[in-house]
Amino acid sequence: MQATDAATVITRLIELVNAGPGANPEALREATTILFKLTPGANGYLSEKLAETKRSFETWLSFGQSSGLGGDPQTFRMYLLQDIEKLRKALARGMAGQD
Repeated sequence: MQATDAATVITRLIELVNAGPGANPEALREATTILFKLTPGANGYLSEKLAETKRSFETWLSFGQSSGLGGDPQTFRMYLLQDIEKLRKALARGMAGQD
């Protein structure tokens, strides 16, 4: 993946955070599709960050999100954004051949 592609993907994931909290099947489907497209060839740390980000989006954009958020959507939003940032760094590491 090119650096510009990775930046575009990360930007879009951040935009999708704004679709929640709460049920938003279209946004969840898009986030899942983006993350799935990054999965081929992912291993180690990158694979772990993809899985964590996917789980966070599933909680953030699902019907039962309130129980998964621990009652504080803003805190969970911060954690989701941190997951995306870790994913960005993992993608950058992978492109540099360090993974």
